[in-house]
Amino acid sequence: GAPYTFVTTETFLAAFGLESLRDLLDTENIVDAGLAEP
Repeated sequence: GAPYTFVTTETFLAAFGLESLRDLLDTENIVDAGLAEP
């Protein structure tokens, strides 16, 4: 099958107070914050 393609819209960024995808936490920081398991 074909892989999924995900996009981020300006609406998504604005809803979370982000200016770009670079403002999102990286995987290591998400684990350190206790929001995900390693």
